[in-house]
Amino acid sequence: KVPKGSRIVMIGDEFMGRYYGAQILLSSHCELVLSSFSGNQFNDYDILKNVNYDYVLVACVNSKIENKVVTMLGEIGISDEKIILGGTV
Repeated sequence: KVPKGSRIVMIGDEFMGRYYGAQILLSSHCELVLSSFSGNQFNDYDILKNVNYDYVLVACVNSKIENKVVTMLGEIGISDEKIILGGTV
């Protein structure tokens, strides 16, 4: 669950990314500071080093793409505690 007031980076695919992005914007539960709807095409992980965020929300329909994104996040040093999978929001 995303704590109220959290700053969120969202990496998602076309469907889930847009769905969760709309929910975040409509609810005002947290702040969306950066989003990408390119899923497995997202390759600019270094940009995350310059963004102030609390959590990275990974929102992909395809579990293989979701796993790839999570692996890449781990490889650049983002801890599992900072990664939230779309199904847990």
